[in-house]
Amino acid sequence: IAAPLLVLLRRASAIDATLQRVLSAAPPAAAGGGGEEDGGEAYRADLREASSELCGGLCDIAAERYARYLRCRAEVHARLPLAAFTSLCALADDFAADVAHLSGRGCAAVSAEAAAQAKAFVDVLHAEAT
Repeated sequence: IAAPLLVLLRRASAIDATLQRVLSAAPPAAAGGGGEEDGGEAYRADLREASSELCGGLCDIAAERYARYLRCRAEVHARLPLAAFTSLCALADDFAADVAHLSGRGCAAVSAEAAAQAKAFVDVLHAEAT
């Protein structure tokens, strides 16, 4: 489930980066449409801000959805073999790092859920050992 989300996020980030680059390179009259430099600059600034907010919001939504997915599968994940659980944790950490890189913000929801599941995994191991 993480791979399709990351494809979507990378595409959104690429669109945002392209839009930011185009808006930075556009002459003042081309962006404003009215010919006023102040209005054109304000319009471009609004577009840059809206694009960044949209990309960040998309990253937040994807992170929340992935954390929800992890939460729904918590009982199953707690009973996985060690190798499978380690792989799952590595995927969650990679996803959190990728989202943090793309959005410029942390990915607390996924990191917190991965930590909670690691604790549950250890608790199940201890319970089975005794």
